[in-house]
Amino acid sequence: MSFADNQHLATQEHFHLVKITLPIVTGKCDLAPGVPGYGTPLTCKIKDGTSAIAEKVYTFCTPNTPVTLPITPLYRCVTSINETPTELTSGRGLSPRGRANIKFADFGFNDPNLETMAGRAARDQGTFLGKFKRRNIFENKQIEIIKYRVADNINLATDGESTFYEGRELNNLGSGKFELTAADHLSKIDFDNIQFPPSIGGALRSDISFIDTVIPVDSNTDWLAKPLPYVIRVGDELMTVNAVVNNKLANAWLEVEMRGQPIGHPRQWQTRLSATRNLEHSSGDEVFICYTADGAPVAQVIKDMLLHSGVDDAAIPYADWLAEIAVWLPGDLGKISTVLHDEKDVNGQLDQLVSNFMLDLWSEPASGTIKLKAVSQWQETVATLVDGVGINAGSMSVQELEDMRYNEATVKWGKIYLTDDDNQKYYKGVSVAERQELAAPELYGRSKRHRFDASGWLSKPSADLLVSRFVQRYGHTPILRSWITEERFRTFSVGDVVQPVSPEFVGFDGLPDKNVRAQVIKIQTVYGPYGRYYKVDALTYAAETNGNSAFTITGGVEINLFIAVGAPPGVVDLTILLDGVFSSTGPVIPAIRAGGFAPGSTLTLIGVNGADLGAKGGDAGQGMSTSLDPEMNRWIQETASEDGKNGGLVYAADGIDTTIHLSGTTDTGITANAFLRSPGGGGAGVKSPTALQLGGNGIGGDGGGGGAGNSIGIGGEAGKIIENGTGGSVDGSPGTDGTTTGVGGIRGGQFAGDGGNWGQPGTDSTDKKGGAAGRGIEKGGAVVKIIGATAGRFINGIGETPD
Repeated sequence: MSFADNQHLATQEHFHLVKITLPIVTGKCDLAPGVPGYGTPLTCKIKDGTSAIAEKVYTFCTPNTPVTLPITPLYRCVTSINETPTELTSGRGLSPRGRANIKFADFGFNDPNLETMAGRAARDQGTFLGKFKRRNIFENKQIEIIKYRVADNINLATDGESTFYEGRELNNLGSGKFELTAADHLSKIDFDNIQFPPSIGGALRSDISFIDTVIPVDSNTDWLAKPLPYVIRVGDELMTVNAVVNNKLANAWLEVEMRGQPIGHPRQWQTRLSATRNLEHSSGDEVFICYTADGAPVAQVIKDMLLHSGVDDAAIPYADWLAEIAVWLPGDLGKISTVLHDEKDVNGQLDQLVSNFMLDLWSEPASGTIKLKAVSQWQETVATLVDGVGINAGSMSVQELEDMRYNEATVKWGKIYLTDDDNQKYYKGVSVAERQELAAPELYGRSKRHRFDASGWLSKPSADLLVSRFVQRYGHTPILRSWITEERFRTFSVGDVVQPVSPEFVGFDGLPDKNVRAQVIKIQTVYGPYGRYYKVDALTYAAETNGNSAFTITGGVEINLFIAVGAPPGVVDLTILLDGVFSSTGPVIPAIRAGGFAPGSTLTLIGVNGADLGAKGGDAGQGMSTSLDPEMNRWIQETASEDGKNGGLVYAADGIDTTIHLSGTTDTGITANAFLRSPGGGGAGVKSPTALQLGGNGIGGDGGGGGAGNSIGIGGEAGKIIENGTGGSVDGSPGTDGTTTGVGGIRGGQFAGDGGNWGQPGTDSTDKKGGAAGRGIEKGGAVVKIIGATAGRFINGIGETPD
């Protein structure tokens, strides 16, 4: 039977094989002229055209291995095996590397290289492992540990479970004892402090000014080694290279975009990746070819770093990574736009990258591949483990990790100048998530904040998702649960989410809590004298599942509900409490939107504690500015008067059926108390009351009034008299800002438009139009119901009619 088929056997005796794959030399192999070598690269100093490198597998085993196994030769000298597995950080950084230590007892007969004449001659001299160590280098060679059960008719191909490592050293411990050390595939990023991106580029051939777009470069570098266009860094300045002229010649030069302009998408110029400063540079200054990610999948960036570190492409299941990210970081949430402009430690960069996207990245010895898994409170369980069945009775231990509890998280994103240092002040945005309900006096009594390092990896949506998932995952004190599982019940793997059921997990009613989720972060294989068992560490948390509990969102600007609840991957039916003031920054992006929920999902939004659901009031139009032409004695229009701007949108359903409670008591007993009011439009600015074709004194046009809104519409600027004539020429008057009490701006003069009150358009001026009223709801094809829409609580403006 296969390993999985006979895993359930109640009585088991285990044995183990250790396979070490090493290179050997076939054909001519001499240590010195006329002195035969031993068939290994270290012992073949002299080779010829007949020589070739092949692989040889050496198989060692524990003493209780059945004698009937069809393996020859089979060396029965393994005395102990110890695997130290990785321990996942549950989305808080890069996992440590796994290790293995295998001990052997040396023996004084046979030779590791009997296929050579020299090996056969040396068979009866020295010890086997002494010769084995002397002739080989074990660094980076494949080590396979295979776990079997003693049974009849063992199938070597299917009845074992393998774990794969890369060799490090075979150490002589003395007294005939040897120890082989090995590490997992991810350990390659630790070698020699590997840096990324690689140092590619050269130097300036002569000085350049701050406006030059012809950049003279050295003749040694192949400037066409990377597809054009690409980004370079000279000093602290970034430039985009469009063409290479006279490559690798004495007069080589690069043609770059106009200096000092924002660095956009090198191919399409659609994305601003960084601001940059145009500076002078000197001959000999470094020209560094940057690594550019332009909406690149986060999986691709991780893969590029690992390949550069020497990780074998076969160990990177890239298609699996993309599939995982497509579920948990859909669309742009799983993409990166940045420029890496200098070498930095791969280990440190990967640590920040995976924590910024709440990913676990680790090497899995069982498959010999590097796994990537998203961390989310929405993960489903793969197994249920019951105390006494799956969990050895009495083996559970508990450790509360208070230092991992955070109900608030912040991260700065959007580094303006990527070549500046990482000081917080150089970032343009900050994302904050807080579970205020947990800081109430009757609960934890205080907020506890986790501040992520400012990040160049994140955009606003991905930063918002990070802090949201983090406080949902770690808002309550995480608990580390450890237990023992027998091999026959170990049907789960590291990274999986399981549901443990035990008297140690007590619900509010005193019965076992069946809503506990636990991410398995470590599985330690324990090799006993007759069998194996497993020590399991899992980090438990309260799952966010349908019907579990309501989310609470305490105000904010341009809230995406899908991101705010942690981007659930499937169809959900959620209740969300809205508490506080909600608004927007302009007429385009809604103050609250449903976001990317799976089709078929439903939302119930309950406003509580006087929640104020509003949006940005329309800004007013400015008045016209004029100037005097003395020769013609007439006024000339310099700046036209403007229309008022439209009011914003409060709620966009994005096609997701939604019920919004503004007053009354819900079926679940929650008292709704909220207002949903569309903002007003901005008033129009006006032209000058002085006829332009006439001489005389000039008067600037008046600015319109701002519309009412939770973010008030800004009053229009007054028109200016740029060059006064003689006499009483005056500037126009500015409009006033709108207010949250609904009073629009006053007229700056007799012709400018007022800002609109809640749900009202701005008024026209003599020559321009007032902005449209805001919209309360936009359904996007969904059914949207408003419950408790009493007078004054629901002002829809020109929004779609609720169902």
